[in-house]
Amino acid sequence: MDATRGAEGERKLVSALFADFEGFTRMVAEGDPELVRERLNGAFGRLIPAVVDFGGTVEKIVGDGVMALFGAPSAHGDDAVRACRAAEALRRELEAYDREFGLSLALHIGIGTGIVVAGEFGPEGYRGYAATGDAVNRAARLAAAAPAGRTYCDEATASAAAPAFDFETLAPLALKGFREEQRAFRLIGEKASGGAARSPFVGREAELATLRRLAEAGGECVAYIYGEAGIGKSRLTEEFLGSYPAPGAPGASHGSIAARAAAPAYGKERPYALWRELASGAGIGGWPESLGEREADDEGYDEAARAAEGAASAFALELLGSLGRRGRRIVALDGLERADAASMGLTAAVAAAEDVPPFLWILAGRGKDDARLALDAFARRGAPAIELELGPLGEDELRRLSGRLSPGRELDYGRCGGNPLYLEELARAPAGGELGMGLFGLVCARIDALPGPAKEALRAAAALGEASERGLLARLAPDADPVPAERAGLLEGERGGALRFKHAVVRDVVYQTMLAKDRKRLHAAAARAIKAWAPGLAKARPGVMAMHWRESGELKRALPYYLAHGDDLYYGGAFNEAARVLEEGLAAAASLGAPLNEAALAFALARAQANGETPLTAIPSFERALRIYRTLSNRSKEISILAGMAWAYRRAERPQEAEAAYAQALKLARDVGSLKEELRIRLGLGWLRLESGNAAQASAEADAALMIAGELKLERLRLKAEELRAAAAGGDESRDAGGDPS
Repeated sequence: MDATRGAEGERKLVSALFADFEGFTRMVAEGDPELVRERLNGAFGRLIPAVVDFGGTVEKIVGDGVMALFGAPSAHGDDAVRACRAAEALRRELEAYDREFGLSLALHIGIGTGIVVAGEFGPEGYRGYAATGDAVNRAARLAAAAPAGRTYCDEATASAAAPAFDFETLAPLALKGFREEQRAFRLIGEKASGGAARSPFVGREAELATLRRLAEAGGECVAYIYGEAGIGKSRLTEEFLGSYPAPGAPGASHGSIAARAAAPAYGKERPYALWRELASGAGIGGWPESLGEREADDEGYDEAARAAEGAASAFALELLGSLGRRGRRIVALDGLERADAASMGLTAAVAAAEDVPPFLWILAGRGKDDARLALDAFARRGAPAIELELGPLGEDELRRLSGRLSPGRELDYGRCGGNPLYLEELARAPAGGELGMGLFGLVCARIDALPGPAKEALRAAAALGEASERGLLARLAPDADPVPAERAGLLEGERGGALRFKHAVVRDVVYQTMLAKDRKRLHAAAARAIKAWAPGLAKARPGVMAMHWRESGELKRALPYYLAHGDDLYYGGAFNEAARVLEEGLAAAASLGAPLNEAALAFALARAQANGETPLTAIPSFERALRIYRTLSNRSKEISILAGMAWAYRRAERPQEAEAAYAQALKLARDVGSLKEELRIRLGLGWLRLESGNAAQASAEADAALMIAGELKLERLRLKAEELRAAAAGGDESRDAGGDPS
């Protein structure tokens, strides 16, 4: 155990073992207390070493029972198996003891596996190491339910130890303290015995040959690779792309290379994150920062938001054209399951385009439908496509991979479920953990093998996410040392100096084993450190800041970042994703009773909904914001909300409701004497009239708008009014420069 955390406790994955004696009460009643004490001490003298020999920790001895923990204070990676072996050893030792002294003692044993909080427990002066949690309680109740000489296990134990032990499934048991019946299993006995940068490539030869045939054939084609996390999608892609070096490079056989991108760990944080990665890694210039970013001038921002998608598509097509001219013939997009909605929409738009070079597209995701939008777009255009589902590796393949991962060491590859990542983790487990508890237990064992400062580095990195800047990590945990974690293969350095968890599951395990109060403390510290150390990052990544303040429990601090994150997504054209973020922020504001924040978030949510696929869903959100701003007598916001409602009705082709909303907004603008608001409303009205076929009235609104624009010297809005007048004169209602005036 990390000594610095003993008093606070740690979340640990443990297998708890309870054993108590059958016949002890009778022996006490019928025998001399001194002899009973002697016999009992002798029995414990045989039993305790059997626990310790398998790496268990004796937590306590109470009367005629013993409780032991496997996995705390240190995990081994196969603690459920160790607990089962200890149970068998306890039974054998007691049988031998009985024979030696002519006794008839027997043990009831129960084993439960799960997350507990373990550490020093009790008041000052009376502390001892202890564990609390359902797994401990379940083990005690299973021991009470087990007949003499039997061991009962819970489902988690039986599942984790199944590669090494046989179990009999019992009828569900009603255990004291548990509302529902618990699945239980009788332990029968043990079964008959029977770092490179990249993992060895084993078992995907057929899929690799398919990809190579597609590349040899030339022309446009799409291959979608999918399967569960760790099944080998990225490794297959790497092996395939390794056959196509850069033009002129040694060994180049095709004179072409691939352009590859993987959705970042926070793939949903910024619009078009996947395509930003592609542009950055292509070596022909990065993604223009102006795409998906808010304009400095507030006027006309809705036009910019709606134009962002078209601008992004144009840039993506130019990027692909440049790749084609430079000899690239393969485009690989990985990690689609974590890609942001704007990236996936752009991928589908590109897939539907006719003027894209004939690439071989390699797409990879976890689910069958992660690339469905893009695949459907390719299909509509007639592009040939194949789907490659990666299933579990076979036994022969696992045996070969095992031999290459850990030469000279026999790994229990059967418990890996055919997942090569699981087997890789098993091969990296500390020596002595030849039979593991699954990936969670293996990662716990690797973490516990690290010194305290390295564990602190992992905890801080887990709070920051799958990747973090070293400088930020140092500010968050000044005494942390990530180097041992890097050497152990849990963290890896990125270009630019950042640290990343090698596998997302490692971050998940570290995070889940942190105490709740530690998570809150680290998230709050992360938010403060980002703002102090990298204020530009705080401004550029408001979603991250909102997450940190939310997870810290300081929800009120998260509200402005929810709003900023939603705005970023909105102005990037990701309206549906913006709505999701803003809905979460709105619920938080309402729960806190923060009306100003609630009104602002409701208004922002309404704007996103009004520009999304179902604009009428915006009306309740607009009305919610309107009610609050009316109580605050904020006429300016009222005008903007009414204009926004009119825009939502226009998009839903409800001209009468739109007309009524514009009329209310126009009256308010005149009442408060805001010529600028009146100008914007008249532009919206003009386009509404033109859409309704009334060019004369549209022209009249354009003339009124031109007069106000000239008086206020607003050149940009004057040009919009000129465009409206020209459209009215030509009867062209297709160019809506007015957009959402809210």
